[in-house]
Amino acid sequence: MGNVSGHPFPGSSFACMEEMEKKEKARKEEAFAMVSSSERRAAMQSLLGQALKTTARDALLLLYNARFPKANPGKKPYDVLMKSAKAKEILQKNPAMAKAIMEDKKEKLDISALCLLLRYCCGLRKNASAWSSLSLLEGNISELRKLRNEDGHWTEEGSSDSSVKESWDRLEAAVTKVLQLGGLESEVPRFKKELQDKRAVNPFQRAYDRDEVRVSMQEELREVFRSGGKTTQMPLVWAGKNFSFHHKATTTYTSSRFSVNRDGTLVPVESDGVVGARGPWQTLVVQGESGTGKTSLLRYLADLWSTSPCPLSSLAAFEFLLFLDCNAVTTRTFKVFDILKEIFPKASAKWRPSSLLKVLTQAGSSVMIMIDAFDERLEAFQDAFQNLQKACPEAFFLITTRPHCVPAIVKLCERQVLRVTAHGFSRASARNYVDKLLVLQGKAGDPDEMLQLLSSHKELLAIPQLLCWCTWFWAEEGGAQFSTLGKTFLKVTEFILKKMCHINGKRVLSGEVPKEGQKWLSLVARVAFDHTRSGRSSLPECSPEVKQLYREASKLRLRPREAVSSLMQCDESRMTGVGEYISFHFLHTSHANFLVAYHICEALKGDKKATITKLLKGFKDDKQAILSFVVSLLYVNDKGKIDPKREQEISAVAKDFVHFYDINYYLTLIEESGHSQSLAEALACNMPMDTSFGDALPKPLLLGTSGMRSSIVPAAPSGHLWVRRRELKHDQALSMLLCAAKPARLWLQLSSPDACVPDASPGESVAAMRLISKAYKGKPLCDLRVSGLVSSTPVSWPKNLWWLTLERGRVKGSLGLREGLLKLTYSECSGIEKVNVPNSVKSLALQRMDVEDLCVGKGVECLTLESCNIKKVWSVPAGLKKVNLIDCSASEGAILSLARQHRITANIGTSFGHEE
Repeated sequence: MGNVSGHPFPGSSFACMEEMEKKEKARKEEAFAMVSSSERRAAMQSLLGQALKTTARDALLLLYNARFPKANPGKKPYDVLMKSAKAKEILQKNPAMAKAIMEDKKEKLDISALCLLLRYCCGLRKNASAWSSLSLLEGNISELRKLRNEDGHWTEEGSSDSSVKESWDRLEAAVTKVLQLGGLESEVPRFKKELQDKRAVNPFQRAYDRDEVRVSMQEELREVFRSGGKTTQMPLVWAGKNFSFHHKATTTYTSSRFSVNRDGTLVPVESDGVVGARGPWQTLVVQGESGTGKTSLLRYLADLWSTSPCPLSSLAAFEFLLFLDCNAVTTRTFKVFDILKEIFPKASAKWRPSSLLKVLTQAGSSVMIMIDAFDERLEAFQDAFQNLQKACPEAFFLITTRPHCVPAIVKLCERQVLRVTAHGFSRASARNYVDKLLVLQGKAGDPDEMLQLLSSHKELLAIPQLLCWCTWFWAEEGGAQFSTLGKTFLKVTEFILKKMCHINGKRVLSGEVPKEGQKWLSLVARVAFDHTRSGRSSLPECSPEVKQLYREASKLRLRPREAVSSLMQCDESRMTGVGEYISFHFLHTSHANFLVAYHICEALKGDKKATITKLLKGFKDDKQAILSFVVSLLYVNDKGKIDPKREQEISAVAKDFVHFYDINYYLTLIEESGHSQSLAEALACNMPMDTSFGDALPKPLLLGTSGMRSSIVPAAPSGHLWVRRRELKHDQALSMLLCAAKPARLWLQLSSPDACVPDASPGESVAAMRLISKAYKGKPLCDLRVSGLVSSTPVSWPKNLWWLTLERGRVKGSLGLREGLLKLTYSECSGIEKVNVPNSVKSLALQRMDVEDLCVGKGVECLTLESCNIKKVWSVPAGLKKVNLIDCSASEGAILSLARQHRITANIGTSFGHEE
């Protein structure tokens, strides 16, 4: 007959199950036998902690629900508490508790909050003696609070088997008395059984199961990403009232650029390769400016690790992963157990932190600990970090920080540190990110069109947060507003304010920001001004500044948290034992500087005695960037023209940030002003000028006939104004500044000084010389030094050029040198043999070159050759009076040929190197 059950052998499945049960029972008994007495105590104390958080709390909540409505009909618990001076003082010291009571959400009330409410709101005795007597209801309520506090500070060293047993007995007695004396006798049997069941549980069934601990950690990390906790809410007004779009944008990772420092050499690495690049190093520090992708990298890695199976082999090697966001930590002082409770609140409720720590310690090198924003809480967290290293000596640490705190963090590390630098998006990543955002938002558009608009503002492309804003703005408004950095930030910020006002029911007419939005921008800008000047990193929701913003938002009829998070970043942590913790900080250094500048401009407008100098006083690192935004906003607000006295002040302040030879910052200011000619003239007053002639027009210096030994001339004369390729990119601003200043000496660097060959194209050389010639129209240029000139066609030289030095140039054909030139120097140039030297040139010098068929020029009176190889003798002009040959080499025939030219025989230098 066939087997009805479907199994090949009747009863085989039951036999199998019995065998498995026996093995599991044996495994548990073996585990129980192996544990020490201290481990048993820790496990029993862990169960006690769970009972306090659940059963004891439920008993107090039951009593509160029965007593409060009768004692305070129709009243809110928070309002009743505020009538008591003592209760008010306690709430002020515990903002998380105050918030939970204010919201009147009973599921958020812990034992401490319930004890406070019962003592001051439920008609119980006021005298202190009642709250210490275990024969009274009040004393047993206080007993439960004491047990909860003792559990929070419990340590294995200070406990014994008898003390743990005594705590269990005290708990059962206190819960029973609270119910009996509180008029809830019918609930006593249920609560007694619940406590007995929890006390009888075998604590070793799960306490040391590493697999279950790991699964619990993975589930908590997945929950963080699923709920949006610890993800950037920037801004909350994204896409109207639907936040799902922005959550997708923040959790959909786009790879950014990183580099690993190996013996001083930066090696590029992709996001997926950061952990794999660690090699033998056990500590890796990721440094980078705000917004360059450090936090996103850690969140991405945590998300990958929580996926089963982990798709990244370098991460899959880790059995446990801890992710600590320093910005979301709720306490000012840290302990290792506090950290574990913060990272894994649910796991800490199942297992005591001491048990979790023991699991992690035993796991050794298979533990990865990620610490985000270490620099934000460096002073408070450094002791805990060192203790964490001692507790997990073999763990791998991945830390993020801004660059200025790297040395301090390295000193705290017990092992050698590998440094990784975050650079933000590459252009390819930026394009991918923009394309992704447009698809998620359901907008059509060409990402390359927007990237081209932002190409002159590199930080808007490289910083993911800023690129996210600009994409949103561009998709809605187009690209007409991206001309200057200050204007871009202003328009994007106004756009976000309009969105916020629209969501809050304010009418937005003719595209203007409603008055509520304008007022809100002023309020946040003032906070940014004070916040940045004080050097603080973040603002907790309970801080006076945020509380004041909340009050002002309510006055403007805006939703407070949404309003604050519109112009700031809101990081929400998970629920902790003290409630929800939220902190705010500004989205990026650039946006914070923009808000500071906005406040400065408002202060200048409102107070005629206010000055930029005074308002910038107290700022440390960001003065230069803030001044750039101030200039941009002043000219935008005043439609391109401001008070000349203000321009003079800008010039005076800017001088502190500029070396006389480096004018790049001046060019930035001119561009941010919308290319104001009057500002260019004010800045030109700071340029190096030759004042030896007074107001008279300078005249060319007489060269004489003694020549010049070039080896004693400085390589970079201090009087030169430098113009490099980076300045040439700001061609319009550069032309305006040179036209206004016309410095007497100019050094045009078309290639870097240490470059072996020129890297400029002929087109760049021609364009650069055309710009300089136009700037010096009608004015003399006394000395021009050009490095890296590449030319195959005549160049446009200034008409009133006196001295010219060409370094490392490549010339093909004619240079087109103008008459009027007095001194000409070639250094390490090629192709100059057939260049026509104007008859006006009196002094000609050649350095470090092979000389053959040289065209000297009829008017040359002094010829200097230094470190040259004379291959062939050329004919000299009749007017030549002096020849200097310094460290040169030549054949015997060349020397003899020179000696036969009687006009110069007596003046030939003697420093020759003879070729054999």
